[in-house]
Amino acid sequence: MNPNNYMAQLGATLVDRGYAILPIQPSTKKPGMFRLGAWQDYPKWSRHCERDTTENEVDIWGDWPEAGIGIAAGKVIGIDIDVLQS
Repeated sequence: MNPNNYMAQLGATLVDRGYAILPIQPSTKKPGMFRLGAWQDYPKWSRHCERDTTENEVDIWGDWPEAGIGIAAGKVIGIDIDVLQS
């Protein structure tokens, strides 16, 4: 298992705990898909806000190099606060 592939490491656990997840492109905060040897934008990512993630999706995404994890905010609400230290 690739230590930089968070999807392979944690994806199934998050789904088991009830989170809808989606793959994130390496070194970004953008949903992505790995096709033909390269990362691309994931145009229909918002559908994951309305349905559960399947085991098959997690298995496929876990093979994508350096895949990050995003939590689809359909059922989850979060707040992101950035604080500058002075």
